[in-house]
Amino acid sequence: MWVYQQETFSAPTKEMAGFVYLITNILNNKKYVGRKYFWKLTKIKGKSRRERVESDWKKYYGSSPELTDDIKLFGKENFHREILSIHSTKGATNYEEVAEQFRRNVLYEVDDTGNKIYYNKNILGRYFCSAESRSNKTYEEYYGEDRAAEIKDKQIKKRTGSKILVSEEGKQNKIEGLKIFFTSPEFEEKRQERSKKISEKLSDKEKSAIHKQKLSEFFNGKTYEELYGEEKAEIMKSKLRGKEPVNKGKTYEELYGEEKSKNILSKISEHGGKTKNTIKINDGIRETHIDKNEELPSGWSVGRLPVTIAKLGCKRVLIKFKDNTQIEYSSSSEVKKEYNMSQHLFENWIKSPEKISKNTHLRFPSISSIEYIS
Repeated sequence: MWVYQQETFSAPTKEMAGFVYLITNILNNKKYVGRKYFWKLTKIKGKSRRERVESDWKKYYGSSPELTDDIKLFGKENFHREILSIHSTKGATNYEEVAEQFRRNVLYEVDDTGNKIYYNKNILGRYFCSAESRSNKTYEEYYGEDRAAEIKDKQIKKRTGSKILVSEEGKQNKIEGLKIFFTSPEFEEKRQERSKKISEKLSDKEKSAIHKQKLSEFFNGKTYEELYGEEKAEIMKSKLRGKEPVNKGKTYEELYGEEKSKNILSKISEHGGKTKNTIKINDGIRETHIDKNEELPSGWSVGRLPVTIAKLGCKRVLIKFKDNTQIEYSSSSEVKKEYNMSQHLFENWIKSPEKISKNTHLRFPSISSIEYIS
C-alpha cells in the first residue's frame, strides 16, 4: 500500500509519469529514497508496435540490495511506503529524486548512535558514500549479529562459487555414502531397466520403414474415393492440383469481349506474336510469326530455329566506328568476347547509347555505335 498526502494512493491518471518515494523500516527507522515510473512500453503479442501499460509500481519495494534483503528478513508488513511527490514527465521525476536525495543527505546522514539513516549507497551512480560512514565498526556492531552473519555467508558463497564449505570428515562421509548407493541392488536394478529401454529404442531408419509399411497397408492400391468418399476425395485432389488458372480453356472473346480481343490480337500480330491465325518462320538466325494467308518472304522457311541457335540467341551485330568503318559479327557473344564487354554494357549500347558514360567511351574510344542487323 502506497500513502500519498496521508491517504491511500491506488490509481494514477494518464497525465502522471512517475513519483519520488520514501520507504521506512518501522523496526529500526532506516529509510530509502528513490523514484518509480507509473507506465512502461511493452511489446504485446499480435501487435507490431509497443504499447503503454501500467508498470509494477504497486508491488514495488525499491531497488537497493540491502533494503531488499531486510524486507525478506523482516517482512513487508514492517515497511512503510510513502509517495513524496508526483510528476508529469520522466525528466521531472528524475530531477526531483536527485534533489530529494541531496536535500536529505542520504549518503552521510547518521543518527545519535552514529549509524547511517538511509539505505542509499549512491546518487546517480556517480556520488558514493565513503567507507568512513561505518566509523571502523565491525559488521556485528554496524548491522547486528543476525544481519552480519547473513552478509558474511553471502560473501563466502560469492568467493567459493556458491559451493558449500565441507570439512575433510564430511567429504569422506559423502564419498562413503555415494559408494553404498552405487553398489546397492536398487541402483543396479534401475541401471538394467534403463539399458533395456535404450536397447529397445528404434533407430530413425527403422521407424521410417515401419511408418512406410503401415501407409502401404492402409492404401493397398485403393483410390481416394474408396478411402475418404467422393466429396472429401474431390477436395483433396483439388488441393493437390492447386488453383486452376482463370483463363484456362477460354478464348480472348470470352475473357475480354469482342472489341478488346480484336485490339489485343492486332497488337500481338504487329509485334510478331503467336495467335491461332499465325505461323512461325525463321531465316536461320531469327524467328517471327506471320499470318497464315501471308506470302512467305524470300530467305525464310516455316518452323522454329534449331535448338542450339535459339538458345544462343544468335542475332547479327553491326559495330560502327568513328572513322566511318564498320564490322559485322554473327552474334552478340562474339562481340562480347572480342571487346571483353559485359552483358549489361552490351545491352546499354543497343538499347540506350545516349546513356553510355564517359568512362565507357574512354574505354572504347573507337566505337561509335552497336546495333542489331534486322
